[in-house]
Amino acid sequence: MLGVLLHEAAHSLAWNRGIRDTSRAHQYHNKRYKELAEELGLTIRRHSTCGWSISTVSEETVNRYQDEIAVLATAITAHRRLEPSVIRPGDQHIPAGEDSGIRDRNGRPLICGCSPARRIRAHKTTIAGGPILCGVCRKPFTSPDHD
Repeated sequence: MLGVLLHEAAHSLAWNRGIRDTSRAHQYHNKRYKELAEELGLTIRRHSTCGWSISTVSEETVNRYQDEIAVLATAITAHRRLEPSVIRPGDQHIPAGEDSGIRDRNGRPLICGCSPARRIRAHKTTIAGGPILCGVCRKPFTSPDHD
């Protein structure tokens, strides 16, 4: 996680300093990106088609950010969803969402009040956590069959 954050921070640093650090629709990372990423503590190697984009976090950087890493480790909990099993001839098929242990991997559909309506998908616990507001119309996303 720290590597991803520092990678993106290097792009942010480039933007703030007015430095063009990528080309080819932001796919190729140039030498200026490499220098910025190294400034933030990443070790950068060259990829044959994406430029200076292969990054690793050095031990020194891990030590420098150990307090932040601890906070992130506490705050972030990864949940692996159950994968739908392969249905073979003769197996009993139980549709996703029923008591099969198989869950809807795409979330539940939601729409907002925009015209045309913007659409997103969210997990039921995210929906239950409170309103999800549209940044355009400022109205909450709701179920399409919501009256």
